[in-house]
Amino acid sequence: MGSARSKRGGEGIAPATTGSGCSPLSPS
Repeated sequence: MGSARSKRGGEGIAPATTGSGCSPLSPS
């Protein structure tokens, strides 16, 4: 779910997980 977007701001769902690459709600 937006692999390129997840690295920028956690897919917009969890911007706090920018370092993780993906948001905890959408691991994909």
